[in-house]
Amino acid sequence: MNTLTSRRSAFHASGLLKRQINRGTPVYSTDSTDVASDVLSPDLTLGQTMAYFINLGSIHPVHVKKMIFTFGLELRLGRLISELHANERHLAKLILALAGSKRTVILDEPFAGLTRDQSLKLVKILR
Repeated sequence: MNTLTSRRSAFHASGLLKRQINRGTPVYSTDSTDVASDVLSPDLTLGQTMAYFINLGSIHPVHVKKMIFTFGLELRLGRLISELHANERHLAKLILALAGSKRTVILDEPFAGLTRDQSLKLVKILR
C-alpha cells in the first residue's frame, strides 16, 4: 500500500472525522496526535485539498478563494502539503475551519506560528 493510499485509509477510517465531515464541519487542530491532523494529507497539493473539501460541500468556494488570496497562498496551490512551511499548513487548516457555514468555530491557538501580517489578516477575518 503506498503512502497516499494508507493516508487516505487512515483519514477515512476515523469515525469521528467522517461524522464531522458528513455534517459539513471541517475539523481544525494543530495537535499532530489528534485525529484531525490527517485533514491535510502530505501527498496532496494545497489546491487538491481545498477542492476535496469544496466537493464535499463542507466549505464554500468563494470564502476559500478569498482567504487564499488574503493570506497570499495563491502561488502555493500547486505545492504538496508536505512542501509547505508550517505556518502555511496552519493557514490551510484555518481556511478549512473558517470557510465552512458554521456560525461558531472554536480555535485552539489560531495565531501560533503566524507572522504579524498573517495574524492581523486573521483578526480581520474573525471579526
